Amino acid sequence: MQSFGVLDNDRQRQLTPYTFDLPEYVSRNFNSMNLPDDNPLSVEGVVLGKRLFFDKRFSKNNTISCGSCHFQAFAFTDTSAFSKGVDGILGDTNSMSLVNLAWSSRFFWDGRAESLREQIHEPVIDKREMAGTWADVLSEIRKDDSYVRHFKLIFG
Repeated sequence: MQSFGVLDNDRQRQLTPYTFDLPEYVSRNFNSMNLPDDNPLSVEGVVLGKRLFFDKRFSKNNTISCGSCHFQAFAFTDTSAFSKGVDGILGDTNSMSLVNLAWSSRFFWDGRAESLREQIHEPVIDKREMAGTWADVLSEIRKDDSYVRHFKLIFG
């Protein structure tokens, strides 16, 4: 997977920091969030992330996105025993909940991914999920001027 670049100090200063309004018990009882140093949370980054999460163009037949199986109303999971991917193909599990991931260090039901950066690769290319290719995802992003502007703003 191609990297989109690392934020430099000048770029970080141009972004609006995204802050969480967390209850006091969270800071008392949870470790610090497990976030990458080279991509600090910003309002602009959250907006881009949400857009990517709901974009159906990254699946093989433009019918599903990450948000098609991870419903906010259900703690970003679905209510099925086995989630459906493109063409209605059933997976081996249901879509796991996507809550409190900033404190996680293992992803997928079996914990095989150590970061969200590592985790995002598989659902896009898995034949039972989105059945896309990363070359197609990058092509879609590059031909969408608003994506190009947004990535340039955030990553330079």
